[in-house]
Amino acid sequence: HTQRRNIAKKLGDRIGEGKACFRQGCDRAFSGALHVAADYSKAGVKLFNDARAHLQSIDVWKINFRTICQDAYDALWRTLIGIEQTDEALLVAEQGRAQALSDLMKFTYDSQLPVSGLLEPGATIPGILSITSTQTVFMAFEGNKVDFWVPHEGKTVQFRKHEVTDQDAVTFLIGLRRDVFKQYQITDR
Repeated sequence: HTQRRNIAKKLGDRIGEGKACFRQGCDRAFSGALHVAADYSKAGVKLFNDARAHLQSIDVWKINFRTICQDAYDALWRTLIGIEQTDEALLVAEQGRAQALSDLMKFTYDSQLPVSGLLEPGATIPGILSITSTQTVFMAFEGNKVDFWVPHEGKTVQFRKHEVTDQDAVTFLIGLRRDVFKQYQITDR
């Protein structure tokens, strides 16, 4: 992967270089070197974002490019969770979601969606929490695992991980939603 990355770098191939970084990150994560994996994953995502920025106004390409590179973005937030950098993992996951939603809105409705700074590299947890409802729970799925980020007092986020053993994660969440609505007498909207 190092050789592929060096060749891609010499050719100015950001996507090839990003793929090589992603693969190096996967290799390091598999071997248990999660901090090194996170560094490679961050470099790969940055290269993909740089390449995406050069697509400019071709929105279909941006959406397709985002889909193709989804594994690299997911690998980064999962690796960050693995090294207990859960706040940064939330930022990465939300930046990816905001980027995907913005691209989709632009493509589908020819409308630019304001994402309130989530796409900015300096986004912070208090920044995200200031633009979300107090009843927001951020979730991410990986197989039968569900990761939850729950805002606490509008300033911090508590992280929880739940492994679903007797059903798939989506069925579990549907049941959880139903139980919460019933417990708090919330009508389905």
